[in-house]
Amino acid sequence: MMNMMKEQSEKENKTETEKNINFLVEFVFRGTEELSETERELIAFARLEKMGFRAPKEIKKEVREIKKSGKFGKYLLWGGMGLAAGVGMGYLAGNDAELFSKPEEKKITGVQPEPITGTPKKTATYQEAVKSMERFDRITYEKLSANGRRAYEFHREKDPTPKKTYFILDKTRTILYEISPENKLIFASSVIIGSALGEAENTFVEGGGGIETTPSGIYVISKYAGLDQKDIVLYEEEQFYVFGISIAGDKTQLGFHQTYPGSGEFEKRTAALNQKNTVNPRRTRGLSDGCVNWPKEYFGKYVFPNIRGDGSELMYILPDTDPTTGKEPAFEPEKIIGRIGPIMKEVQEIEKEERNKVDKQAIL
Repeated sequence: MMNMMKEQSEKENKTETEKNINFLVEFVFRGTEELSETERELIAFARLEKMGFRAPKEIKKEVREIKKSGKFGKYLLWGGMGLAAGVGMGYLAGNDAELFSKPEEKKITGVQPEPITGTPKKTATYQEAVKSMERFDRITYEKLSANGRRAYEFHREKDPTPKKTYFILDKTRTILYEISPENKLIFASSVIIGSALGEAENTFVEGGGGIETTPSGIYVISKYAGLDQKDIVLYEEEQFYVFGISIAGDKTQLGFHQTYPGSGEFEKRTAALNQKNTVNPRRTRGLSDGCVNWPKEYFGKYVFPNIRGDGSELMYILPDTDPTTGKEPAFEPEKIIGRIGPIMKEVQEIEKEERNKVDKQAIL
């Protein structure tokens, strides 16, 4: 394992991801040289879990036991992780998010660590550690809520739509996060969502009536499937649609478009989007009939350049706070992802058919 790590460190023109991996692998083993090989590896994975990674299933029980053991407590403290090796907290001084993303630019203070030796070779391999860390961006991860991190980790590990941009909508904070295929934040900003709290099926009826929810779940983004001609005029083609499964198990369709341009309503929603430090953002920005609204400017700058809406991209919508407990129920995408495949296939077929029609019309 040590030889492999040295080979990695000696490579020229490393990518940013490789640098992040080398930094983390070296860091999680530091200061445990006096322990057995097995103990060192379990400590390393316990440290990775503190950073948001997940230990391999086959050693989860052992990692959990090592975290509970008083014998190893000093190795799991953030300070102890550096101090145990004689590094000092200066090694982690400053903006650690910046250190993670651009280690070559960070001026490290304090005592510089010596290269580590005797890295374990048996139970957990270097490749497993790398796999645990690949496609992870700490800066993005730290911006998310607990449920946002669940969605992020799920997408990172399962990669249900390879090489595709995806979205995480945090209803409680009314923030929409757009995340790249490399799991790095592209853009995030306040968003308008449905006026009704909860995950009940959206039963809004044009002209008034029904429940105006934005149900939590997993959704497939489309451009032409579900297209209504009036929307083309109303939103000037700055619109998408999302089809998915809510956490309640309901099939759901919502709009994802520029801020509703109706007279009076546009001004109200724009003001809500721009309001800073609001006490209850969910109440302030819960103004739509269930559709997800972002300013037209954002569609031009961030949405259209990064997605096609051809049924191959996803939006994760997180749960509302439960009014009876005051807490958000845990978002568990793994429980509904199995039902997304058929919806994705259906949307993709419709998209292909409708896009062919558009292309033929363009030729005529």
